[in-house]
Amino acid sequence: MNRYVRRGSKGIALLDESGGYPRLHYVFDVSDTALRRNALYPDLWQINESLKEPVRSMLAENYGVHSESFGQQLADVAGKLVQS
Repeated sequence: MNRYVRRGSKGIALLDESGGYPRLHYVFDVSDTALRRNALYPDLWQINESLKEPVRSMLAENYGVHSESFGQQLADVAGKLVQS
């Protein structure tokens, strides 16, 4: 992406077990980075209203999670995945 991490930024530690042994891999939020020459700006994830219902149905079917709000349903799925 040709960006750099700003000094003092705190990384988000992710557990990486792909190499045969567990280790931490750090990632940074785009707001913790700055541009260099010819830098790319990442496409931020967005969902429009027409896609919410199909996604909600898929989450309910695959994870058995139902909620009144879309955001709460996403949070409940994330919590369920963390517990497993």
